[in-house]
Amino acid sequence: MGKKFITWNEFYELGIESIDEQHKKLVDMINRLYDAFMEGKAQDITDEILDEMEEYAHYHFKTEEEIFSEYEYPDTETHLLLHTVFFERTSLYKEEHNSGKENVHYKLLDYLKDWLLNHIQGADVQYVEYFKKQNITL
Repeated sequence: MGKKFITWNEFYELGIESIDEQHKKLVDMINRLYDAFMEGKAQDITDEILDEMEEYAHYHFKTEEEIFSEYEYPDTETHLLLHTVFFERTSLYKEEHNSGKENVHYKLLDYLKDWLLNHIQGADVQYVEYFKKQNITL
C-alpha cells in the first residue's frame, strides 16, 4: 500500500477520545476504498464499505447523541438532521449499488471525504466549542 489518501492528524482531532477514535475508523474506511479504487477493485468492496458506513453511523451517532442529551446541547436538533442525511445518503448509495449502477464508489469516496472535512470541521467543532465555553470537559 502506498501513500494514504487521508492521513489522520491533529486537524481532525476534536479532543474527545471516543469521538476521535470513531473518526479514525471513518478515515480508515475512506483509505481502504481509495486503495481499492487505485487497484481497480473498488467495485469489489463497495458492499463492505456501505455496510460499514451504516454500522459506523449507528454507533458514532449514538455516542454523539448521548453526549448531547447528557449535556443539553442546544443545537442537537440541527446536528441530528445531519445524521439523518448521512443515513439517507448511505441508503441511496446502497440502492444504486444493488441495482447494478456502476461507479457508485466514485460518489461514495467523494461523499465520505466531504463528510470528514465538512462535518467534523463544521458541525462537530461547533459542539466542541460550545462545551468548552460551558466549561464542560468530555
